This record gives sequence, C-alpha cells and structure tokens, in this order.
Amino acid sequence: MSTRLELPPDLLDGHRPPLTARADGEARSAILQLAQLTDRGECLDAAQQAVQLLRADVYDLRLAGVYLVGLFVERGVAHLPELLRCTRRLLAHEAAAPPPLRTAPRVVDTTLQWLFQALFTHTQFHAQRRDETWTEWLQCGDPDLPAAVAGEIEQLTRAIGELVEQPACTGVLGRIGRWVTGDLARALGRTAKDAAAKAEVEASAAEAKAKAVEAKAVEPESDAEEEEEELVEEDDFDEHDDHEHTDDDFDDHDDHDDHDHDTHEHHGGFDGRPAPPRLRAPALDEHESPALASLRHKLHGFQVLVQRGELAKAAIVARDVQQIIERFDPVEFLPSLFAGYFRTMSRHLDELLPHLGEPDGTPWQVLSRFYQADLDGFIEE
Repeated sequence: MSTRLELPPDLLDGHRPPLTARADGEARSAILQLAQLTDRGECLDAAQQAVQLLRADVYDLRLAGVYLVGLFVERGVAHLPELLRCTRRLLAHEAAAPPPLRTAPRVVDTTLQWLFQALFTHTQFHAQRRDETWTEWLQCGDPDLPAAVAGEIEQLTRAIGELVEQPACTGVLGRIGRWVTGDLARALGRTAKDAAAKAEVEASAAEAKAKAVEAKAVEPESDAEEEEEELVEEDDFDEHDDHEHTDDDFDDHDDHDDHDHDTHEHHGGFDGRPAPPRLRAPALDEHESPALASLRHKLHGFQVLVQRGELAKAAIVARDVQQIIERFDPVEFLPSLFAGYFRTMSRHLDELLPHLGEPDGTPWQVLSRFYQADLDGFIEE
C-alpha cells in the first residue's frame, strides 16, 4: 500500500457548515481533468491534486469524488464504511447549502454514479485477479465488515432518495452491497477459517515437537535402566544354567509367557507405554464422491501424523496432497455440484451449439465484459 493521504478536515469531520466558495470555470476544467486521470487508473495522483484544491476551499462534489476514489485505492475495502459515511455527510452539506450554491440533483446523481462505478470496477478488478491487493484486503478485513457496509449503504440510499428523485446511482451502490455481503463475505470467512486451521496445525506441531524433545531428554535414563535389567537377567540365567528342567518347569514357563503377552497387549506396547492413537477415517458423507472421501481421509491422516510428531510420514502425505491440488479437477471431486449444469447443457446442446463457437463481434465482447464485471446485473438484466 502507498503512503496514506493526509485527510482534509473540511471533507471528513462533518461539523463545519458547507463551503461557500464553489468551483469557477477554470476549477471545473481542472476537476474534469482529474476525473479523466482517475478513469485512466492514476487515482492516487488525481487524489493528491484534489487535496490541494480542497484545501484552497474550492468545493465541488465531483472533486470530492475524485478524492474519495483515491482514498479507497489507498486504503482498500476496510475503508468502505468510513467512505460511505463521508459521502452521506457530503449530501447533508448539499442539502443545507443555500439554493444558489446547491448542486443540481441531476449532477449529484451522475457524480455519485461515477463514484460508485469507479469503486465497483476497482473491487472487481482485484477480486478477479486475486492479486496482492486482494490478499491484503482479505488479511486486513474484519469479519464484521460486510454487515457494516450494508448498514452504511442502507442509510446512504435513504439520503440519496431525499435529495434526488428516481436516482440512477443507487443501482450501482446496490451492486457494491451485494458483492460485499456475497463474494467478499465468503472470501473473508474462508480466510478466517484457513487462518484458524493453520494456527491449530502450527500449535499441534509445536506441541508434538515439545513432547519429542521432552521424550528425548528422558531416553538416556530409560536406556540405563534397561541395560541394568538386562545384566540382572543374564546373571540369573548363569546361576541356573546347570539346572535340570522338568516338564513342569517348561509348563510354568509357557504360562509365564502367556501372561507377559497379555500384559503387553493391555499396556499397548512392549515398552509399557500407551499405544499411539490409531488413524480413524473421518465420517463419510453418503453424497460425496470417492475422490473427495479419499482426499478428506488423507487430510485427516496428515493432521494425525503431525500431532504424533511423525513429520517424515506427514511430509509424504503432504506431497501427495499438493499433487492433488495442482491437478485438481472440480468435476471429479464435486460431481454433484456440476450435475445440474451438465444435465441442462445436454438437454439444450443443440440450441446452445450456435453460440458456443469462437466468440466474435462487439456484442459478444460487450456481454462478456458485462458478465465479468457484474454477475448479478448480467443475470438480472
């Protein structure tokens, strides 16, 4: 992330009255250039220049929008609730301004539509690329963020409705809300779950390592005791080496062996220590595929081996799991998920074939980009 912008207090505190100095023709031309700079992806540079104009008491809702886009690019999705609150305060300033200085409702609507579309486009770009910025968003994201954004969007939508009749900008704002409470919420949930699982594995590995170190520290004393016992047994054997054994002696010896064998089974091992936990396969779902059941078994086995401290065996399982991940075929592991898709495809294959050829032409490209940018809107419209 870049160095954070210094926030102009007149833009965010919401306690001062609306500014009376509106943008003149020269300033409006500069604001238009900053908006174009933002559209080209140079959002931070445009926002830095917007800061200078805002500090000079040049006020325009479009100028504030340029600044807010840059602020979002810099701080990410975690800043969305504050950004939406700031937008709502700007609308309150507009409503409180004298009529000659108030921005026309149509301009308010188009400016907010530009702002929300810029935010939505930026989120979709990084969400689809799964790049470093997306990773940072998920790592820094609060699990309560989707609910906070949804609440702010609800309040902002009401504020827009009070100022603009039949606004178009709320459509894009709603898409942001659906993405945040849908895709982003699921991604944040998976990230939190993976982090918890990783912490649990690391804790188990650390505990197993500590137990191994402790056991190794005790081993020399145990070995010495075993050697002493062996010497005593050898002496006893030498003393009775010349003794003539009878059939009763051999019978007694056999009974003693049987008793020892039972004792060893009772304690779990010949060293008297409890037997290590046996690997039990996780409960299987009758609807899951054999490939998924096998994978779940291996994942469970890996955790058991790590807990036992048998890291060499765990590494063998880990290598196998990594190979499965690299050549992962979702249809093989989740056939029920795709069953409906293939069933519908097979039933309507003849009708679909003319549209499944090589994509060509502007209509296909436009629809394809619409699909990639906004799946909900693509399906709804």
